[in-house]
Amino acid sequence: MFNMKNISYMILKLFMFSIKVNCWSSPRRQKWLVKAGIRQQYAKHTNLIIKNFSKPNYCHISIPEKGIPKGKKVVYSVMFGDYDEVIDPIYISTDCDYILFTDSESVSSNIWTVIRVSPNPEYSMKWNSLYYKVMAHRVLPKKYECSIYIDSSILIHGNIIELFRFVDNDSPLVMFKNIGNSSLLEEFESLIRLKWAPPDKIREQYNYYISSGFPDNLGQIESGVLIRYHKQSSVIYAMDTWMKELTLHPYRDQMSIMYSLWKSGVSSYHIIDGSLWDNQFFIHKKREHKIKRKIY
Repeated sequence: MFNMKNISYMILKLFMFSIKVNCWSSPRRQKWLVKAGIRQQYAKHTNLIIKNFSKPNYCHISIPEKGIPKGKKVVYSVMFGDYDEVIDPIYISTDCDYILFTDSESVSSNIWTVIRVSPNPEYSMKWNSLYYKVMAHRVLPKKYECSIYIDSSILIHGNIIELFRFVDNDSPLVMFKNIGNSSLLEEFESLIRLKWAPPDKIREQYNYYISSGFPDNLGQIESGVLIRYHKQSSVIYAMDTWMKELTLHPYRDQMSIMYSLWKSGVSSYHIIDGSLWDNQFFIHKKREHKIKRKIY
């Protein structure tokens, strides 16, 4: 039996197909698509997008009605080592730039402005990736006031600039809720169970945080997307603290983020109540990697 949900999926799929077969080839129609932020790449990921919207745990993120912050804005990602392939956004938001930091000479993109950097040889590739992820206030060009960091495995398929509406002076740091784990203990147990970190090291880290007085009732976040007024002093202090923790414990960054916020005394942040992986902006795109590497 057809219902409104099924009909909506069919309409969306037909629209994607019409792009794929170039039914929108006239200059006037192409101009409309470009203005709407839609590119030909939509057709490439039609099935992935339909699947995302049909997931039982799909979550539509409610956007605040407040305005988008003024000033230059940027969406950026990081890719170190010959491990991943670039995922170009399939919805291009206006009024923001797209930057990709990489050490690779072979990376190219039609959307991302590729900035080639040299990793710090004293540290691992993972540490270097985390440095560019966390330290936005040091690595981004000074002209940018607000930034959205996204992991390189995330496909942007919505108008990401809407997420800047969450950011203001009272909440200069915005993150997504971890819908799987609600405490550091649950995060620690998940890492052990899934073998995503060396058990002895991650256990030592957990025990140290708890013995330091960390109150394990602050919740947990997904660190794959960070929305920041990255120049605000409280955010800089929190990110500097987080980076120090990641230098000591570089295995899983989600283990140390809430501890770092608590340790730095920063409470001016907002956690979006909704799945990072299943919403109108992002899809986590699983793919075959060029080379295999250890989880830790």
